[in-house]
Amino acid sequence: MGQAPNEIRAWALGLDMAYAVGGMLVLGAIIDHFAGTTPWWMLGLALVGLVAGMYQFIREAMALNRASQRPGGAGRRGGENPAEQEKHGPDGSPGA
Repeated sequence: MGQAPNEIRAWALGLDMAYAVGGMLVLGAIIDHFAGTTPWWMLGLALVGLVAGMYQFIREAMALNRASQRPGGAGRRGGENPAEQEKHGPDGSPGA
């Protein structure tokens, strides 16, 4: 039995952050090896990877959270039953 699409996206979020940090760490180690500046490039680029990974993680996690709060699709607001929705206009304003 497979995992739900949101569950797969959640796992991908964590792995993306790990790949960003790990990739920058390796790149920094390679630069340090050839430039003889050990460990400064490795530490600096690992920090850049951490910041970039956290930014991407937060952005994608917020999008995933918004998507999970819409059980009836994009047109339905969560927490409202369909009879209440009919009282609102297409833009969400009351009395349409």
